[in-house]
Amino acid sequence: MALTFTACDSDDDMPTPPATQVSNGVYLMGDATNAEAVADFRLSSASIDQFPDVGSRAGLTEAYVYLGAGSFNVVEYIDEVSTSYGGTLSQADFSADYTMQIGDITEDGAAISVAEAGLHHVTFDKSTGKLVVVPIEVWGVIGNATPNGWAEDTEINLVSANADEVVFQGTDIAMREGEFKVRYNKNWSLDLSADVPDLKLFTNFGGSLSNLSAGGANIPFAAADQGLYTVTVTYTPGAGNSIDVTTERTGDIPVNTYDPADYPWSLIGAATATGWDSDTALPYYDWSGNWVMAHTLTEDAFKYRVGEWVNELNPGNATLDTEATIGDSGDGNFTCTEAGAYFTSIRTDDDGASWNLKIKKLTPEVIGNATPNANFDEGIPLTFVGEDAGTYTWEITGAAMTADIFKFRMNGQWELQANPANSTIEGANAGEISTDGDNMRLATAGTYSLKVATSDLGATWTVTVD
Repeated sequence: MALTFTACDSDDDMPTPPATQVSNGVYLMGDATNAEAVADFRLSSASIDQFPDVGSRAGLTEAYVYLGAGSFNVVEYIDEVSTSYGGTLSQADFSADYTMQIGDITEDGAAISVAEAGLHHVTFDKSTGKLVVVPIEVWGVIGNATPNGWAEDTEINLVSANADEVVFQGTDIAMREGEFKVRYNKNWSLDLSADVPDLKLFTNFGGSLSNLSAGGANIPFAAADQGLYTVTVTYTPGAGNSIDVTTERTGDIPVNTYDPADYPWSLIGAATATGWDSDTALPYYDWSGNWVMAHTLTEDAFKYRVGEWVNELNPGNATLDTEATIGDSGDGNFTCTEAGAYFTSIRTDDDGASWNLKIKKLTPEVIGNATPNANFDEGIPLTFVGEDAGTYTWEITGAAMTADIFKFRMNGQWELQANPANSTIEGANAGEISTDGDNMRLATAGTYSLKVATSDLGATWTVTVD
């Protein structure tokens, strides 16, 4: 059945409502949609990312919908009077790896083309006339309950897609005690602030699996439920955010019951500041389940140990995630080939039967809404200034900051970070910084020099704002 809506000025000219009755609202209509199920393409009120809060505003609507190859218009239907919007969208970057379509649409504009069928996140902002269409290529789980922690997604990939159902699925995902969230295209939010000031929309879901909410709280995962899981994200036609996430336990995994106090890992060796004569202890962070530290290495040998060689990590017994600057010295030790500041993370997922070791060049970055990147997905690196009497310092100068929230993290991940709970603020503009949850908030926009320094291997930080 073809549906044609036009704006009307009198009761006599009003169009006959469609056979499938629709209520007042905003809809997507055209051959890219299902004309026999108009209500399934109704947009609902969008949740704005006002991290860490959730907001909304009149006229901002969104929906997750399956769009076929074809075209559609945005149609607002109010009291049997409809207004059609359309126009031409341009391709833009959703992130470094994914794209979207964005543009201004106007009344009676041309139909909007959909090049490839699939699940899409569609957002319409009536106040600015902005329309955004994001093809959803992948979902993922992220958090310290998941295999990759908060550092990166464990992917949930597309299995099938048609007008009746779209299914993404990940199998044999090891879920442990902790927290997690679900998000698409490996981003926390859809950042539209370059086109519409202060507008970011959530692309992550939290709360609970039985009651998902955009931008909701982290979803807890109990120790008693630990195991291998199939995680399925399913779209079925329905108004608004018709996304469902289910987990099915498929097997057992070793349950971590170790006491971190039994593994006081330390760094030792000729490449370290204290040589082979004494150790430097790694702090353990409960929230991440890792022993983590910031430190320097010279071009020489080193390894990690517990006590007087009660336990040790070396190239032969640790799974190593590293860079070309770290290798095997050939005599049971690691070796550093490029002196500098480094980041170490030690983790076990099987009660100490095996160990995962990460050693990378340490690069702090400032990240958040207040930064030039204006998001919590991509940080801006700071430059290593040097080490002085055990204090390591990094700096960024000429950073154009807005009045908003930010924090510092290391190596593009969240295992080690500087936030209000573990940082002291100093500098000429220290009074510009206040606490906002687990973020720092800058009171006045401007150009700033920012320094971060640690004297205790990353356990606490000093932030200087000038």
